[in-house]
Amino acid sequence: MLDTVSDIAKFEPYRDELHDRAQQRLLCRLASDPHDVGVLMRLGRIYRSKGDFAAALDVYRRASRMQGPDRRQAVWLAAMLGGDTLPHVPPPGIWPAPFVRIPGFLSPAEHGRVLTRALTLRAPFSPARTGGDGPSERKVRTSERVGLAIDNVADEELAVLLVPKVRNILPSVFERLRLVSHDLARIDLDMTHYPNGGSSIPHCDSLPPPLAQSAYGLQSLICIYYFHRQPKAFAGGDLLVYDSDIEKGAANPTSFSRIEPVANSLVIYPACYFHGITRVECGTADFADGRFAVTCKPRRPNDRMRGEAAPANSRR
Repeated sequence: MLDTVSDIAKFEPYRDELHDRAQQRLLCRLASDPHDVGVLMRLGRIYRSKGDFAAALDVYRRASRMQGPDRRQAVWLAAMLGGDTLPHVPPPGIWPAPFVRIPGFLSPAEHGRVLTRALTLRAPFSPARTGGDGPSERKVRTSERVGLAIDNVADEELAVLLVPKVRNILPSVFERLRLVSHDLARIDLDMTHYPNGGSSIPHCDSLPPPLAQSAYGLQSLICIYYFHRQPKAFAGGDLLVYDSDIEKGAANPTSFSRIEPVANSLVIYPACYFHGITRVECGTADFADGRFAVTCKPRRPNDRMRGEAAPANSRR
């Protein structure tokens, strides 16, 4: 499992200083030996942890043209960050989390309508819960997650705006990430709001299916649509997706990809990888100024909605 440094609230204040110092040392070493693949891979990890994916893509492409034990991962990371189909499924062991980012997912007018609906739905928001799928298992645990949520949002306008477009994009995501495609019955929507001080510790939302590394698929896929008021009134709230061993339920606490919650963007990744949210810093108490997201969860025909009783022999 993640160790103490995975406490995002404690790690974040030191992150910039640690990463900047490491980056400078690695750049100096690379200047003396441009063909050091190990240095390139470590530098790429620093860039990923900063959210500088253009710089990370450049060094991974350089590393992918060189021979060595890191070449396979460099080729894989260059394909993922470059928007290409992954060359292979993640092998066993610790591996970077695969993800897709889609900017400008909705039209500006549609993006504005999503925010309007969120503000209209202010009353149903309640403290976010963590834990299992059953109502008795899910509890408010502020040591793990601080924020507001509406689970299983029953809002026709939100569904009309988001569900068809998410449904249409899924086949290309399956192909690009080498996910196992399943029949799609529905897409459930949850909405979250993180005000000043909101955050979430590293966790995974689902256990992988059997033979996870070669067969993880629709049941563990998460699609997150980000939106907020313009101009942006908060800082932080970044999504960290950790390099994980999904079969063992473990992750490298200091190796991750940092994804900024850019308004009107969609981010897709398998939920069995560890992920967390950095603290939101917002200078106002206005609900509309916080960090908003709608989580779209594709479901197969036999998948349960959150809150439905699980079969007696099921396990999470």
